[in-house]
Amino acid sequence: MKKLILISVSLVFYCFVAFPISLKNVFNELSKVPNIEITDKEPPETIVFDKEIYTSGWFEIANASKLDAKEIKATGDCVMNILDKVALTDRIICSYNKQVGIFIYASPTCHDLYEMLLVTMSGYRGDVNIIYNTINEATLQSLQEASVSMQNANLVVLPNRTDTIYVGGINEIVIEGPK
Repeated sequence: MKKLILISVSLVFYCFVAFPISLKNVFNELSKVPNIEITDKEPPETIVFDKEIYTSGWFEIANASKLDAKEIKATGDCVMNILDKVALTDRIICSYNKQVGIFIYASPTCHDLYEMLLVTMSGYRGDVNIIYNTINEATLQSLQEASVSMQNANLVVLPNRTDTIYVGGINEIVIEGPK
């Protein structure tokens, strides 16, 4: 009986370790959280940059806005529970306090591209924004080297390179709190 239990536990552990959840699946779970809905969905498109051809992949946005205190707490708790399922190796930026937060994850796909999941939350504004996209290695590196500044309900993320166009590139993320 003990062997059967040990084998069962080992199999369950193996399934969670060997088959990590994809960022697309995480986006799908997040878009089903109460108060959050998909607001934009763009199909892949081909982009030519520096004589290289890239396929942008799906670009999807889900969000909630102007939530009251109870809604932002409930929605935020659900979002955090889902984000806890993402592998630590996929985390690029993870910064939050009790007023604002940003979470950026990236996972390799094929052809030197990465799927990216970006989540911002603002308790002050009552907003949750979720973006799923495909990025290239230059964008990944830029995000890995980004500077993050957070003070109370203010958040600024500045990727290290803003002079070049990237597939799914992000120039800056700013969430401003009370003025």
